[in-house]
Amino acid sequence: MGKPVGITKTFLPDEERIYACGRLETNDPPITLVVHWWHEGKLIFREIVYDVEGYFYSSIGPTGETFPEGDYKVEVFVGKDLMQEISFRVEQP
Repeated sequence: MGKPVGITKTFLPDEERIYACGRLETNDPPITLVVHWWHEGKLIFREIVYDVEGYFYSSIGPTGETFPEGDYKVEVFVGKDLMQEISFRVEQP
């Protein structure tokens, strides 16, 4: 499994996985998160992350041999409240 390389806004189509990770600070742990992954405005994956206390991650892999190129977005919700939104691209260099 690969290691995080830091924050980036661009990924190559042949990545094995793309990860979104973060840290949740709350006075009432554990929390359940819902993570939505979007590609070109279409919801492609929804994940529920249970029992979050501090750090969390969500990831996707390609549905074919590679990730389709284009614009992506990750949304992180606590309940129905959008907590974070991150945009990135998949493209050839």
